[in-house]
Amino acid sequence: MNNRPQIFDDITIVVSAFGSENEIFISALRNSIKNIYPNSKILLIGYDIETDNIKISNLRKQIPLVEESPGSLKIICWNQGIKLAKSEYVLFMDLDTILLKDIDKYLYKLKSSNIDIIFSWRKNELQWVNTGVLIAKKNRKTLELFNNYELNMIKDIENYHNDQYTFLNLLNVEDINLNDKSEDYEIKIQNNGINFLGVSGNYINYHKSLEPWFDDACILHLKNIMGTIILKNNKNNRYNKFIKNNIHCLSMTEAQNLSYRIDLFKKYTEDVYSKDIIDIMKVYKGKRFFYCFLRQFKNYIMKKYRYLSKNNKY
Repeated sequence: MNNRPQIFDDITIVVSAFGSENEIFISALRNSIKNIYPNSKILLIGYDIETDNIKISNLRKQIPLVEESPGSLKIICWNQGIKLAKSEYVLFMDLDTILLKDIDKYLYKLKSSNIDIIFSWRKNELQWVNTGVLIAKKNRKTLELFNNYELNMIKDIENYHNDQYTFLNLLNVEDINLNDKSEDYEIKIQNNGINFLGVSGNYINYHKSLEPWFDDACILHLKNIMGTIILKNNKNNRYNKFIKNNIHCLSMTEAQNLSYRIDLFKKYTEDVYSKDIIDIMKVYKGKRFFYCFLRQFKNYIMKKYRYLSKNNKY
């Protein structure tokens, strides 16, 4: 870390942090970043830095999709953050992420080539891009891009599309099948004079809860069941269902993989938060095959019912 070129140590990290319900993530995010980039500037937009709360509040009231899933509104904060950034390189992270390794190899790509924006791609998803993390070179082109990103995002969410849909339209390319691509596969796209580079999310936006750990992951995104455990999210009684029953549908290996990720979060967060997060391996009692079979059967019936109900409408 001491041998890192000053140009890379002087990096700005922009995070959307409006609302206080996810405050538990802030200390882990900060500590993980400062462990890697001690001289970086962290801009928590909506938390340390005031944002356009009126715009955000109105959008949440007016658009049902936003009320259910306000994540797309982070682009408002990110656009504000890139304007405030005084460094040449800007890392955009979701609040529920932690930095595990430096991203210098990607900063080198921005410095040594004509790349303006680095995003992450993923396999086996409806949308092959994931905008939980972006890395950008601040210049006239990227400032204009983020202005367009925010404006188009607001139009798109009014039509029940998320910010990833908006980003795909900014790329302006056909859907790409990535299922047979290795983690080292890179996607180069040029549109409106902006050069994009897509790299595997396993490197810069790793969000898998149960699969074997990917040692080269730089950023862990604490989504899905990881977020449910950390936040004790009781929307639809998710947390209690997981603790009482669903955790026991995991294999031993899956439980260990999940435990490793939760322990990584505990390593960086404050004790006041970590002490209240369950120990996965103490809760896990082994797979309950009969219960899990019934759960899978129930999910199959419900899925089949929704499919038939939808088709009967036409």
